[in-house]
Amino acid sequence: MKKSLLDRMNEKNALTRALEAGQGYVEASKNYVKRDAAFALIACAALFVFLNVFGILVSFIFTRGQVTEFSYIWNTLIQFLSFVMQVGIVLVMLRLRKQKASPLGLGFNVAAVKSLALAVIAGLVATLLFSSRIGGGVVMYGGTLLIMLRILQLLFYSFSEELFFRAYVGPRLYGVMRSKVLSILLTGWLFGIAHVVGLFSAILTTDISPDAPTGVMQLLLISILYIPSHIVYHWLYAKYNNIWGATLLHAYWNFMMLYLVM
Repeated sequence: MKKSLLDRMNEKNALTRALEAGQGYVEASKNYVKRDAAFALIACAALFVFLNVFGILVSFIFTRGQVTEFSYIWNTLIQFLSFVMQVGIVLVMLRLRKQKASPLGLGFNVAAVKSLALAVIAGLVATLLFSSRIGGGVVMYGGTLLIMLRILQLLFYSFSEELFFRAYVGPRLYGVMRSKVLSILLTGWLFGIAHVVGLFSAILTTDISPDAPTGVMQLLLISILYIPSHIVYHWLYAKYNNIWGATLLHAYWNFMMLYLVM
């Protein structure tokens, strides 16, 4: 009998074994039903709408010439609003479903220490892999105080993304979908869309791209490129069902890509 695609994806191949979640993550995911998965997708839709509206406002300000470049203040404002949106949506969805925040893996416990240790190791490995491309970006982007503020900013922003996608959306899709691998890939794609959806409005409402459908398709393809990083963050989160290691690694990766890799 020919196996279906879902059956093949659920076989104990190398990818499935590598992505296997820890017992805490599996047990927490078992408590979710299809309604929880639907609420998770609604949460994503709400986030995408907010980001797109914000993208329209930013695009409008740029076309008016009131802002000509993304300064540090603008970047901070955008990340702060994204933080508020993601955390706020998760809290609202938990309230609507009358669910507690405890399964989100926010505790500072042994699991947190282990996940943080793995994050440090993964960060060192990433640094070694990109060592030949690391330059003087930190010096170029300001003094020590400004760099510390940027690191703190990245930590808060990374926390909100981990809370939204790895701690809230991911487990609800993982617990409901038959194919666990497919649920991880879908969450990763949603994670990628969140990084480009704000540009949809710029393409559709300005003259940046005369071929709007092509521009949107390009953004959707770019969103797929975020899946590999999501897989790493998911593995680190799901292994211990704890958010802190994934947050640290996420923040360090962003810092390295923004300020170290030239």
